[in-house]
Amino acid sequence: MARHGKPKHPRELGHGRRECILFRDPTTGRPFSWEFHRGGRILRVPVSGQFTVNDLATGLSMCTDGFGIAQFFELGLDDLLRSGALVELFPNWAEERFPVYILHPSRHLPSARVRAFVDFLVASTRTKK
Repeated sequence: MARHGKPKHPRELGHGRRECILFRDPTTGRPFSWEFHRGGRILRVPVSGQFTVNDLATGLSMCTDGFGIAQFFELGLDDLLRSGALVELFPNWAEERFPVYILHPSRHLPSARVRAFVDFLVASTRTKK
């Protein structure tokens, strides 16, 4: 962003205008396409970049080190966003939601670890106002 400034609209990422860090889809072997969701509308943006990664840690490191712009699930990124290490570019285009399911045997109480993980997910996924 230091070189090109902060983009104002997702379309500014398309057609090689910005360096993007792509994530490899393990099913197809190709990078995931980039979509932005707002008001029931989906905007697909054809991004490109020199780097394609297959794990979150590498993508986060590359992004925080300034190698490009990336799309991440917001879950667990609060500290990086709060510290300014990551910047949310298009908060008005982030309406896509994914369900999370926790399954455990019904006749057993969940272990303390499972309960702690469930509590973390609930706290992390509360709708922000």
